[in-house]
Amino acid sequence: MRRRYLSLAALAVCLSLPSAAQGRPREDAAAQQAAQTAGGQENRPRRSRFSPARRIIGSADLDGSGEVDRAEWNRFLEALEADADGYVEPDRLLAFVVVPMIDQDGDMAITLEDLFAIFEDADKNLDFRLDERELNPPRGRTTGATTQRERDAFMQPLPLLVADADSDGLVEADEWGAFIDALGTDGGEAREPLPWPVLEGWVASVIADTLDENNFAALGRPDGFLRWILDTADTDLDGRLSIFDLDPLFDERDFDDSGIVSADELRWGARPRGRNREAREREPLMPWQRNIDDALALSRETGKPLLICVNMDGEMASESIARSRYRSPEFVRLVEGFIPLLVSPDRRNKRDYNDRGQRIVDSKFGRVVNREHIDIEQELYERFFDGRRIAPRHVGVDPSGKVLFDIFLVNDHTVIDEALRDHGVEGPGAPDPGEMDENDLLASPWASHRETLE
Repeated sequence: MRRRYLSLAALAVCLSLPSAAQGRPREDAAAQQAAQTAGGQENRPRRSRFSPARRIIGSADLDGSGEVDRAEWNRFLEALEADADGYVEPDRLLAFVVVPMIDQDGDMAITLEDLFAIFEDADKNLDFRLDERELNPPRGRTTGATTQRERDAFMQPLPLLVADADSDGLVEADEWGAFIDALGTDGGEAREPLPWPVLEGWVASVIADTLDENNFAALGRPDGFLRWILDTADTDLDGRLSIFDLDPLFDERDFDDSGIVSADELRWGARPRGRNREAREREPLMPWQRNIDDALALSRETGKPLLICVNMDGEMASESIARSRYRSPEFVRLVEGFIPLLVSPDRRNKRDYNDRGQRIVDSKFGRVVNREHIDIEQELYERFFDGRRIAPRHVGVDPSGKVLFDIFLVNDHTVIDEALRDHGVEGPGAPDPGEMDENDLLASPWASHRETLE
């Protein structure tokens, strides 16, 4: 019998969190699946084959170093000011994205000096007005461009388009003056960065209602580019943008799993060396144990705490963790200080064994079959879940049965990383199976020894 779990968003509502009441409601997994089955997915535009990760991660490089480490990325996600359900206002994300593209002096901020420089560059005939050709100059798709600034030049008209108050395709001198006056600054503050609400307003005013993804000319315009970023960043296809859509982008672009997205990894066209990204993403890495008895025996033997990982299908925080953390070598190294167990109430495979008796391993999580991560739930619930079924959730339990941490209702996945660093125990891993005979392997509680036999 499948047991009902509360998602992070549903729990927020149940607990009547003040900020959750202001957030947008999140559909539960069953409702989303039913909507897609009913044909809602058919109404989605065909997704772009490009990834927004490079542009979005580059926006987190606020110190202009050319690379983004995990700490910078976390500060960037915090600056997006997600609501209690983890949702992000699209205009705020896009404001961060456009800053490095229209910034003229490399200080990662937009000032009056930048705006006047953009206007003067566009005003080719120096008549202090912009005609239609100056406002929308013909541009190739970066043909001949050699620097990032040249490749990003198509975004520089964005503030000029906003200045065109009557949308007649012209920016007259009085329109430009009114636009500058509305910013609330004067010449003495020309280097003062414009506030984020101003940039968010620009973004909102130029985004087109629709974008034909087959029209690559549209991707070379500010409106088309911004709409593309939003559409492709919505990785769970729910029509909304969340922290759980964005957080995995860092791991996606960190090809060498160094914890830093380098300048080379941010470069357009950069790809993982060796295996391609899709192959790497398909590979679950967590060393799950198969049942509670084996895990408890190993915890007592090694002194390592249990790490109980609760996950559910269709809930975006759970999906994000399964797609990023559970497949990250860096995260798995932290898990080496624990004995991990998976709890998931969802069955993805029709059978656990094929006709030859071979295990059909869960493709999402690896190592365990569906029945194992379903059956393990009841006993763990009675022992450690404190009467609450919530996903995602991570519980650390020491060998004596003491709960070391119980993490849920958090948008920042690095909270889990910190708990693993604080409570992990260095201890022996599985003995080398090459030095064990079949009887020893069969008697061993280590899942890796069972795999060797099989």
